[in-house]
Amino acid sequence: MRNLFLITIAFAAFSLIFSGCTKYEDGPKISILSAKSKISKDWTLYKIYDEDGKEESYIPVFTFSFTKEGAFEKTFITTTTGTREIDGANLTLTYTTDLGIGVVTTHENYTIDRLSGDELWLIDKNDGSMYKDHELRFILK
Repeated sequence: MRNLFLITIAFAAFSLIFSGCTKYEDGPKISILSAKSKISKDWTLYKIYDEDGKEESYIPVFTFSFTKEGAFEKTFITTTTGTREIDGANLTLTYTTDLGIGVVTTHENYTIDRLSGDELWLIDKNDGSMYKDHELRFILK
């Protein structure tokens, strides 16, 4: 009887740990790698969904390269480099632009919806962005 009780307690604990909240809405549920490790790759855009979940037909050339040290390179119309920060499901990219009359620092904000070994799904949270509230899906380059 005692063994049955211990097995039940162990199963309940396992279920709570591994079926509870996930960091990202679309998973994965379990990962042994850190987000900083998983995101540190070269990504290319392959799908865009608008805020209503409808797939966009035009997919522009849009790539990200992230390093483990926290740097990034984004290619979308032009190439931008800077630093990235991950806080839970929030990804912030910071870079500076020299406008000729002064330097402007920009912060781009995304919500990570999925981060697996071969997929990165981001929700664009940037006011004024042509893809605001769109889900941008990237795969490994």
